[in-house]
Amino acid sequence: FTTDKVTRKLYLTKILGKGNSSNFLRAYDGLLLVKKGGYAFHTETSVAYDIAIKTFSEQIICELKEVRMYKNRPAHLALQKNSPFKDMFDTCLLRLTEYGVFSKQERFWQVQKPECTHSSLALATLGLESFYPLFIMLLIAMVISLVILV
Repeated sequence: FTTDKVTRKLYLTKILGKGNSSNFLRAYDGLLLVKKGGYAFHTETSVAYDIAIKTFSEQIICELKEVRMYKNRPAHLALQKNSPFKDMFDTCLLRLTEYGVFSKQERFWQVQKPECTHSSLALATLGLESFYPLFIMLLIAMVISLVILV
């Protein structure tokens, strides 16, 4: 633990809950609070989407929003300054990127957000009775055009 007063106060008020219980939640419990609404929860997307697919309705899945905390960084290696291997590794990493190996690995390891099969807007069914005013206007226009022709 630290002896810094500000850090200790932050830890005691935000991280450590009442009665020495933790304010951290398991992913499943946090996502249940998200499901109820009005709650944001920070977790790994692959964990969150897996739980959401199993427990959330399709409408709630479509309403989920993901906030990226960190940008995706390209692959890199830590090498000694002026290393003779730098050019070789740069070439290999570039080829792996060009051939799609990195994107294939990302698709394999990162669970994608579930697809929404229906729009959030409700689909309205239209029957023939919805078009009656249109048919009447068409009939009137045809009669007027016949009167003008004759």
